[in-house]
Amino acid sequence: MLTLALKTMRANKIRFIMTTSTVMVGVAFVVAAFVTADSLRSTFGDLSVDIVRGIDYNVRGKLPFGDFTRTEQPPVSEALLDTIRNVEGVEKADGTFFVDNVTPRDGSGQAVETLGAPVAGTMWTEDESLSQLYLTQGKRPVGNTQFAIDIGTAEQYDFVIGEEYQLTTPTGPRTFTLTGIMQFGWPENAGLGATFSVFDKSTAQEVLDAPNQFTEIVVRAKEGQNIDDLKARLEGALPEDVVEVVTASEVTEEFKSAFETVISIFQTVLLVFAFVILFVSAFIVSNTFNIILYQRIRELALLRSIGATPRQVRISVLLEALVIGASAVITGIALGMLGAVGIRGLFSALGASLPAGDLPLTLRTVIVAVTLGMIVTLIASFVPAVKASRTSPIAGLREDSAVSASKRHRSTRMYVGLGIATLGAALSLAGLFTDIGTGSLQLSLLGAGAAAVFIAVAIISPLVAEPIVSTIATPLITITGQMARKNAARNPQRTSATAVALTVGLALMAAVSVVGDSFSVTFNERLTSAVKADFIISAERPNPSIAKQLKADLADTGLGTVVTFTSTLVQTFPDGVPEGLYAPPGGLPGAPSDKLDDNTDTSTITPTEVESSISIVDISNINQVANLRISEGSLENFNPEKGLLIHRDTADARELAVGDEVPIRFITGNIQTMEVAAIYESDAFWADLMIDTQLGDQFTRYDEVITIKLASTQSDTAATQTAQSDTAATQTAIEDVIEDARVRLTEVTEKYGNVVLQTRAEFLADIEASRTTATTFVTVFLGFAVVLALFGIVNTLTLSVTERTREIGLLRSVGMTKRQLRVMICQEAITVALYGTLIGLVLGVIFGVAVAQAIPSNIVDQLSIPLVQLSIFAVMAAVFGLLAGLFPSFRASRMNVLQAISGE
Repeated sequence: MLTLALKTMRANKIRFIMTTSTVMVGVAFVVAAFVTADSLRSTFGDLSVDIVRGIDYNVRGKLPFGDFTRTEQPPVSEALLDTIRNVEGVEKADGTFFVDNVTPRDGSGQAVETLGAPVAGTMWTEDESLSQLYLTQGKRPVGNTQFAIDIGTAEQYDFVIGEEYQLTTPTGPRTFTLTGIMQFGWPENAGLGATFSVFDKSTAQEVLDAPNQFTEIVVRAKEGQNIDDLKARLEGALPEDVVEVVTASEVTEEFKSAFETVISIFQTVLLVFAFVILFVSAFIVSNTFNIILYQRIRELALLRSIGATPRQVRISVLLEALVIGASAVITGIALGMLGAVGIRGLFSALGASLPAGDLPLTLRTVIVAVTLGMIVTLIASFVPAVKASRTSPIAGLREDSAVSASKRHRSTRMYVGLGIATLGAALSLAGLFTDIGTGSLQLSLLGAGAAAVFIAVAIISPLVAEPIVSTIATPLITITGQMARKNAARNPQRTSATAVALTVGLALMAAVSVVGDSFSVTFNERLTSAVKADFIISAERPNPSIAKQLKADLADTGLGTVVTFTSTLVQTFPDGVPEGLYAPPGGLPGAPSDKLDDNTDTSTITPTEVESSISIVDISNINQVANLRISEGSLENFNPEKGLLIHRDTADARELAVGDEVPIRFITGNIQTMEVAAIYESDAFWADLMIDTQLGDQFTRYDEVITIKLASTQSDTAATQTAQSDTAATQTAIEDVIEDARVRLTEVTEKYGNVVLQTRAEFLADIEASRTTATTFVTVFLGFAVVLALFGIVNTLTLSVTERTREIGLLRSVGMTKRQLRVMICQEAITVALYGTLIGLVLGVIFGVAVAQAIPSNIVDQLSIPLVQLSIFAVMAAVFGLLAGLFPSFRASRMNVLQAISGE
């Protein structure tokens, strides 16, 4: 039976290659996902080790809640350095700095940019043995007019030692002379694309706005010291409520854990696409085997008649699947390694670069690839193998056996399909609308439900394929068109099985489009109604940090009202402040606090606190730049030291009303009892809690968004006048004023290299572009499933041509030309593709609407179906169907007429 299986595949090389390729692509995606993620783990794991090389402890500011991945670490007083050095067992200790958003400009004035990596300011420690910075050219910076830069940035932007360059710092733009070029790590540069501007200690403390402070203090123990014992002595010598001592291994694990969180999400997303492709592959493989076995039904019947058992027939089919699976795994692993390189290129093309590194092929990746590839092919071929083994020798010799069986099982097919569809709908609804366990569990339920629905569609589809295909092909009124229509409709099981792979891919693409468009419409509508500012300034990079000095510089222009928005992490206590919690000494100078008990341990916090993001804004001017839509309370007589604004959703969830007191714990540990002054309805780039800058600015180092309302345009009034008068002159005048203001504002903002100045319309368009990029990313990956489905159409039509060899010969003998034959087969391919497209788009819209409705209303409350985009999908499917028909049509047209007529 093995020999028979191998000979069968050798005799049908094209069919073997095309069937193998469908599984191969899925395996390649799995391998690419794991290899890319493992490469990132290796790269960032090495970085985690490099960060603490030569260091035994880090002394850093203690966070009362949260962690360093979510908020800025509090600074450490320089006064603690001598205390640490005097602890028994300490060999060396020195302060260090790492402050993001220090942006140098090259010789042409262009601001340095990275693709997600930090653009940071740091300092050269006085003890070089405690530093990971290594000088490669020039000399170390000394004094408040000198700096050094990393080697990667120097080479990319042509920085020259001895030249002067402007840097944007937390204290504003300043000019420095470049004295040296350095790299992070040795002997290889481990900066991973980050930009480092390096200063000496006094300059760093001055320009990074941290007088007499460090980001942290690094410590090395004397040789032979017990790590845990020395840590205990350090903790005993330092104020425990202000700083914490962590070992190098703990820091390494923190960084690895933070990186792993991001990498795992990235890997999961790629694996989801891989499983979609494998799911599509299963349909194609199953359909291919069904067609093959139908064509070989007489051959199998003859085998049975000369003594082959049903078990041997099943083994023969499964062996063929085994060979296909093994071939797909071997080629898929090789292709997956190339795919990992392609994924990097795709991310770069979409504006997000992944760090370079080795591409490790681990044993785990190979095992997963082999397991998935073999399971998919074996499961997909199992049902056809069983069907083939159950066909009796006599029945197999009857030409109508397949048709008769189909008629006998129509009712069973309907009931089984409806049952699986019901199960799929139930699982999908559970994943969408119920709060069961974790988010990953809900996503798993949704995925399982969707898979069940697609399987149900594949089962039920043959029952409805004939009338739908006939309707779709109605416009084909030519002779070849009518023949294509009948060919597609006369074997509905084959047509539906061929189209279901395309249905899966397009359904997912349509669902993503519906959800993405609904989110876009919701967000744009909210921003349009909520934002009144004429200009919005935001940071270019993922870290939204803008020097606070920019606000003052913009205000000095006198163009209008300048309002900043920034945020910080806070704790609120729905059930009241836990007994024993107090504000530790050492918070920011002048920070308000309600101390409860100076002698009580802070570890007694009960699990009733809620961590929230809170916006810090100039409440007295917020009505100039934003429409908060106050529904309760008022901004009149707002107390900037105790007043709190809260969003309606949060107020309802926590049962808060105007006048209620809300204890808030800030990141310094200080507790302030706030009073709800008003409840607002609008959503935009601000959080659900809002306080005044007079209180909140002391908790933040940067601004995140700056809004400007021009005084000279009175744009809202002018817009009303324009609507009333509808004169082009009025609109032109407004545009001229805004353009003049842009020129003057640009003169200020261009000194701050990391910011972007946009009008309100440009700001909205930029957000929409980001949403479009994300949707494009998903659509591109799902598009691979659609392309794979086209292989299925090619495979099916090629097999169909083989099956209809005598029919094609007869058509040619009665006058059908080669061109007419090619047109007929291409029209059949288009019909099948449109059938799959129609079912896929309908299912996709249903899924998309369900997901959009399940998303909380504070994220999506507007349903939008992108008809234009769905129409484009349909047109593309028709074009791809045409392309899928080219190869089988060309092959059919080359048949020898006499051989075709005489063929069996």
